[in-house]
Amino acid sequence: MLIILPLASCIRDTELDSGERPQVVVECILTNSPVQTLRLCFTKGASREREPLTQADARLYDVSENKAVGGFLFSDADIWTLRYEPTPGHTYRLEVNVPGYEPVLAEQTMPEIHVRAVYYWPVFGSSDKYEYNSFPLIVYELESLPDFTWVYAMSWDQLSGERRIADNLCTDFPYVDNFNLTGDVYDPQVDTVFQYGLEFHYAKYWPLKGTSMHRKYLRIPYPKTVDKNWLIVSGDMKGYFPYELNKQSQLVNDGVVEDVEEGQGYVVFAAISKDFDAYLMDAIRIQLLQESSDLSSIYLRENIYSNITGGLGIFGARAEQKMVWMNEKSFFEE
Repeated sequence: MLIILPLASCIRDTELDSGERPQVVVECILTNSPVQTLRLCFTKGASREREPLTQADARLYDVSENKAVGGFLFSDADIWTLRYEPTPGHTYRLEVNVPGYEPVLAEQTMPEIHVRAVYYWPVFGSSDKYEYNSFPLIVYELESLPDFTWVYAMSWDQLSGERRIADNLCTDFPYVDNFNLTGDVYDPQVDTVFQYGLEFHYAKYWPLKGTSMHRKYLRIPYPKTVDKNWLIVSGDMKGYFPYELNKQSQLVNDGVVEDVEEGQGYVVFAAISKDFDAYLMDAIRIQLLQESSDLSSIYLRENIYSNITGGLGIFGARAEQKMVWMNEKSFFEE
């Protein structure tokens, strides 16, 4: 699973046309996890059909420390794996040697992400700097802003029993990119309750009412000036991770989700390397035009961004945090 984006296999059962030399296709996105995954295959012809590539020597090098990290081991189909977790800020070089071909090369710098979730409940003394007229809320503080931050939500789909990317998101963050606006605005359902002769209004994340909706992702390029480093998020989100509070009404583990169980969703904040961001932007624009769901094969059919020397594909990097989100309605004053 990606991002961010779920990437399907680059293999399809087919026969390559004879007489034309295949090209090596590389797909490797470094992540802040213990195991790295590389996908390798051949492609050629106008139709860009693919076949497995099982004979190769693929190695990762830490350029910042001038040392070899290790070699990827063939796992299955087009998948190769390496047990290693990249160091934030370090530059890495991927080298793939295939018999009969020149070396396939690419370099990438590993980003880092630092997000803290805050349980906003002014009644219990939490900070009022967020200036929202609705509570309680989950507010996300970006302790540092990388070159590109992508935000998406994984919802639990009750019918399929799987997690799916929420279709639409919105935020109050002023620096979000508007490239994927849907044309709709956030319009949460309001429940009016009378208690003790008083009228109370409840809705999910009311401060976002009227905010523009984005399709699936919020993309945040590093702004020229930063006057605000917190945001709230809402949208088509279901089945969310149960947050925990300590005795000071603060979120346990700063709202970072570690163990996700069946039936639970979460919000993801991902720091994306420049090359991977360029690739994603091309892929999503094409997807929006074609309504395709197979982003991993788009670069084989279209003129999509690639940073691979001696082949096709992408060598990128992302660092992500899974975060809690509030599922219940919040009280607000009109």
